[in-house]
Amino acid sequence: MNDCAVDMALERSPRMSENILTHSADVEMWLDCGVHGKSKLSRITPNSVILSQSFDAPPCEGELIVFVDSKRIVRRVRLVRGVSKSRNMAFVYPFDDIAPF
Repeated sequence: MNDCAVDMALERSPRMSENILTHSADVEMWLDCGVHGKSKLSRITPNSVILSQSFDAPPCEGELIVFVDSKRIVRRVRLVRGVSKSRNMAFVYPFDDIAPF
């Protein structure tokens, strides 16, 4: 979208622009691998997560836990390659055919 289109939209709908410019969500995300460890996440993609602090875990099951404005969302995932402390990324695969988020 170009700047001109944005400017025109904001001029025509000041009420909408106020909502767009003032709303932000409070988001927290974790990967919980039970006894193997837990870490806050900085990013979730359909097939991977970026961990804030990595840990070692063998291939296992885990949960992606996300809070958006106090609403809790939990998705069970498989970590078929586990988690390595030397990397801050892990591959996650959903238990069903739907991407975790």
